[in-house]
Amino acid sequence: MPLPKLDDTTAAEHGSRRLFAFNGGFFWQKRLRRMLSLAGYDLRLGRPKPKDLIAVWGQSPTSGRGAAVAKRTGARTLYVEDALLRSVLPGRAGQQPPIGVMYRPQGPTF
Repeated sequence: MPLPKLDDTTAAEHGSRRLFAFNGGFFWQKRLRRMLSLAGYDLRLGRPKPKDLIAVWGQSPTSGRGAAVAKRTGARTLYVEDALLRSVLPGRAGQQPPIGVMYRPQGPTF
């Protein structure tokens, strides 16, 4: 099932989309939570339903958790990654929150 397409209206006008995460970074990074909220995602804990989304952070060591839950529940996966501006100082090296993020319905392609 494809992700809903957004037009020029704000994310809030489209209503919130339930987004479940199984990686603590989505919850403790305040800036990331704010970016997800502004993009119209309602970050949650719990068991997703097939119409929900599961956030997976690129190819992090914990990304398998979200992929496994998506497979088990039938929920769609939303891959979240650092924007290109962040590539100068990776978060794992500098422990800095992202400046921007990219949202992709497909996994990372390297």
